[in-house]
Formats: sequence, C-alpha cells, structure tokens
Amino acid sequence: MGDKLDRLIDILDNFLHPIDFLQETGYKLLIAIQEYSLNVCLIAGFIALILYVFGYEKGKRWAFMLPCIYIILNIIIGALTNA
Repeated sequence: MGDKLDRLIDILDNFLHPIDFLQETGYKLLIAIQEYSLNVCLIAGFIALILYVFGYEKGKRWAFMLPCIYIILNIIIGALTNA
C-alpha cells in the first residue's frame, strides 16, 4: 500500500511542478544521448569506412565527419549539463 501511495504522490508531483519534471527529464535525456553517441558514431564510422574501402566515395566524407560530430555533440551537451 505504501509503494502505491508513493507512486501516486510522485505522479501528482509531476502535474503540480511540470517545469521541474521537464528539466529532470531533459537532463536524463541529454545524459543518455551523451552515453550512447560514442557507440552510434563508432558503428556509423566503421560502416562508412567499409563502404569507402569498397568504392563508395561518400563513405570517406562520413567516416571523417563522424568524429567531429561526436566531439561537437559532447561539447554542447557538456555545456548544457555543466558536466
């Protein structure tokens, strides 16, 4: 009974204080993006590099652009989250 009451209070608190809820959710979302962006950029970079090796010219541009995108993304998220 106590757990259900605590969950109900948390839900009602989100409705009463939506700005705090949105800030907390946005912060968690930015941290998750920062954690998974390395994996995404690595996989996409390797795929682009393999495509370039097999003759796809645009693969070269993406393979060298993705590390820059990763660094810029980390700088922006670090500035927003004060990390």
